[in-house]
Amino acid sequence: MSSPFRLDNSGAAAEAFRTGLREAWGQEPVDIGVGGSIPLVAALAEAQPRASILLTGVGEPLSRIHGPDESQDLQELRRGALAEAIALRLIGQG
Repeated sequence: MSSPFRLDNSGAAAEAFRTGLREAWGQEPVDIGVGGSIPLVAALAEAQPRASILLTGVGEPLSRIHGPDESQDLQELRRGALAEAIALRLIGQG
């Protein structure tokens, strides 16, 4: 059984990702709590306590995420890649 994890979404890295999402989609992103039971997350946080950990993902209702008929809209995938590129650029600029 893995340990639960609650991340701090108030840091510079989280804000960089919010900016990337905002620019890629043209609207305000929404923070939601998911993925806290992913076993690797708590282990990473324990091993690297100073690291900023972000769980990100994009999709839309038709994605049916983790369902037997899961899919990914290519435009959503492109926007997600753009959002991450923007965020990484901002993080790199410090």
